[in-house]
Amino acid sequence: MRKAVIIMSTILALSLALTACGAPTQTDVMATPAASQDTELQMALDDANAKIADLTAQLEEYERGEREIYDAGTYYVEPEYTQALVNCPDGMRVWPTEGAVAVSRAINSEYAEVIAQCTAVRYGEDGAPVESEWLLIRIAVSSMPESELGWVPLECCTAYTEENAGSVTFPLKLGADYGQDESWFLSVAGTDEAGNVLVSAPGGWSAAVKPEDVVYPPVGGEWLQ
Repeated sequence: MRKAVIIMSTILALSLALTACGAPTQTDVMATPAASQDTELQMALDDANAKIADLTAQLEEYERGEREIYDAGTYYVEPEYTQALVNCPDGMRVWPTEGAVAVSRAINSEYAEVIAQCTAVRYGEDGAPVESEWLLIRIAVSSMPESELGWVPLECCTAYTEENAGSVTFPLKLGADYGQDESWFLSVAGTDEAGNVLVSAPGGWSAAVKPEDVVYPPVGGEWLQ
């Protein structure tokens, strides 16, 4: 019962926050034309509405008596590293739990910056606590309506180092002029028979470039602006 009250309070708080800033409701956001401006506010609204939908679904499960896993707590710790190589086929989650709403595409050997780390504790139906470790990461956004922030299991991540930097598929840049804006992030699709790296960028641009012209995120430096 206490868990259901917490969920209801969280939903109400999120809804009031959206209303206070003059933001559209979840129904309004869904009715917004696809040509609406790509703004940070819209991204924040999408994330908030996704969380409201997730919490509402959980509340309905509690009311039907179908919820068998209960939150015991989320404990934050200092991240083990600040840069990561991420492989997460389920994509990022809006909250550190497997049942939370996904807010990104599948992540395949991508570079990410680590924002926070936590241990989430749940109680199963047998009463035993179950722990899982999660990282809050920032990735490069390739298309809307993806979020640049989200939670992924710690097991999907490894520390980004000089040794594994060459396996990153996105986001990369070019160190030479191939007729591509230097501010664009590129993705790698493999190599051709001549050993050139096959890259692509937003807008349909693609090319085969020399391996030495591919620039990877610097270890210990800033990359996602």
